Amino acid sequence: MMKKLKYLLIGLVAVAVSCENAYDFDRDFIIEADGAITNLDDAERLLVGSYEVVPSASPIQFNAYAGDNLKLGNGNRGQGIQEHTWQLDSTDGLPGTLWNSAYNVIDQVNRLIVDIERVALPSEDDRKNQLLAEAYALRGWMHFELFRAFTPEYDNPSSPSAIVVDQVIIFDQNNVTYLGRNTAGEMLTQINADFALAESLIDPTADNKYRITLAAIDAFQARVGLYENTTASLTAAVANATAAINAVPISGQAEYDSLFRTDDLTGEAIFSIEKDTNDGAIGTLFTDTNNDIFFEVSDDLVFGTGGILASSNADVRFPLLLDFETDITDPAVSGNDFPVGKYVGRSRANQALHDHKILRTSEMFLIRAEANAKLDGNDTDGDAAADIALIRAARGSAIGTPAYADLNEALLDIARERRLELAYEGHRVYDLKRTNTDIVRDPADCAALSTPCNLAISSGRFTLPIPQTEIDANNAIQESDQNPGY
Repeated sequence: MMKKLKYLLIGLVAVAVSCENAYDFDRDFIIEADGAITNLDDAERLLVGSYEVVPSASPIQFNAYAGDNLKLGNGNRGQGIQEHTWQLDSTDGLPGTLWNSAYNVIDQVNRLIVDIERVALPSEDDRKNQLLAEAYALRGWMHFELFRAFTPEYDNPSSPSAIVVDQVIIFDQNNVTYLGRNTAGEMLTQINADFALAESLIDPTADNKYRITLAAIDAFQARVGLYENTTASLTAAVANATAAINAVPISGQAEYDSLFRTDDLTGEAIFSIEKDTNDGAIGTLFTDTNNDIFFEVSDDLVFGTGGILASSNADVRFPLLLDFETDITDPAVSGNDFPVGKYVGRSRANQALHDHKILRTSEMFLIRAEANAKLDGNDTDGDAAADIALIRAARGSAIGTPAYADLNEALLDIARERRLELAYEGHRVYDLKRTNTDIVRDPADCAALSTPCNLAISSGRFTLPIPQTEIDANNAIQESDQNPGY
């Protein structure tokens, strides 16, 4: 039987209507394989529906479960064990969900990009350009999430990566289009091109934090530059991070709690994906709504060098990383039990439910610090140290302004601050991978496991496998094209 190109077909279903207050249109508009938009209202509905189905939870799940920031909770009945013990394979749901959801979004925005020129009137150019800008940025973001998850070597342009899909795939069983894996260099070229196009078209005055804005494009470009890790990309990362910082100031100590507990949009959230009761509750990755603790904060993140207690319990991140509150959830920190507090929920009625913070200003300071340190070679001008000191002051950390003796000291300190600030937000394993660092868990965090505590950076398990469904469906990808280690 002829294999069909399925990777863009999986998941092309209508999504539930939810959180309409954040959008001008219902979030339930998905174009089927043979459909087309007929006007700009259709285009906007399609765009809003695409925001709804981005795989924002999958990077959080992989980076939390596979990293060193969690240990098994006393209520774990097998949830996430494959990811946590680095035993997942190409049939596991996590890589398949991320792959299929990302390409679903890419397929939808590709249809918008193709059709919008046909349906837009000259008088609608401004609106058309705004929709196109968001579509290109969404495509760039989804390709980047695929790049982060499925590329074995970020800084090797020849490394195999995911698939660049910059065209509408025609679903014709008798004339199937098969696309093979692109290289990391080709993926980054496409990603950078899409964000550049988005930046050229975006309305600079748009300020809806549930939609991509100019500040979000700058922030995405800064993040990509850190992964690309060349002199040119790091220089651009500094400039883009600075632009995002200037647009959205960092939250102070008083604002930080509401940023996570209430999803307050007045704080430093540059771009978020809105979630309500019809959507998955991100907190259930850690603690179920029946109070079973699947995973809790690792001892290493609490007590270890660079852990939250080293920063002091006056740090506003302390009661957010650990679940000290009692109004929303019943589990609370006691003895050696440390439930994750970052996603406890907005209220008892909305337990474990939060928006997904995709881009925050504090990350931009961290990106700028790392890029400046690498460009300078040893931070002789103190720019990197100043940005880290600013974050610590904003959080109430007891650690003062650092003074870096050399580049290695600077990068280690920046990495420790990234770990604290961005914990459980979808970066930890990717950060260790791109900085060529082993996963080293505290022995106390491995006591309940029969598998090794550590994962060497040489292991292929820092990278997700190409889903088996894709290999089975796509004649341009063979078993021999699978990522190493699978």
